[in-house]
Amino acid sequence: MTDDSQRNGQAIVELIAGLVAILILLAFLLQMTSVTRAHTGVVLKARYEGGMRAQEPLPFTAAPDYIEDWEPGPDEKRYTADDENTFGDASRFSKDLVAYAASDRTGWNVLDSVSNDALPALRGSVNPAALFGLIGHEESETVRILPAVRSLLYRADQLDIKYEVWTTHSRVD
Repeated sequence: MTDDSQRNGQAIVELIAGLVAILILLAFLLQMTSVTRAHTGVVLKARYEGGMRAQEPLPFTAAPDYIEDWEPGPDEKRYTADDENTFGDASRFSKDLVAYAASDRTGWNVLDSVSNDALPALRGSVNPAALFGLIGHEESETVRILPAVRSLLYRADQLDIKYEVWTTHSRVD
C-alpha cells in the first residue's frame, strides 16, 4: 500500500509541475500577444501619420543630424538601442558621397545639362539632405509586463515599443 501511495504522490507532483509549466507558457503567450499587437499598432499608426504628413506642404526643416559612426553601448553590440552616435557634417556628406556621383569634371558637365536632375542641386546645396524631401514620424507605445513574465523572464515593469518611419514628400520640387 505504501508503494501505491508513493505513486499517487508522485502523480500529484507531476500534475502540479505540468500545470505550472502550462501556466508559464500561457503567461508568455499572452505577453507575446500583447507585445505583437502593440507593435503592429505602432507600425500602422506611424506609417499612416508619416504618409499623411507627406501629403501636406513641405515644412521648413532644420539641418538633419549627419551620423558618422556608432559607438556600442553597455551591451557591447553595435546598432542597438543603447548605442551612441558620433555626428558628421554636410560637407563630408557632399565630399565623400555626392562628389563620387560623377567620375570627373566632364561627368558633372553631362549631369548639369540633364533637365530635372537632382544631382547638380545636391552637389551645390549647403543642406543636401533637405533636397531629398524626407518626412519623419515616430510613434511609441508602452506595454505592461505581466507579473508572471516579470518574475520569470523579463525583470521590468514595462516594455517601450518605438517605430520611426521616413518617407519622401510627395511634392518635392
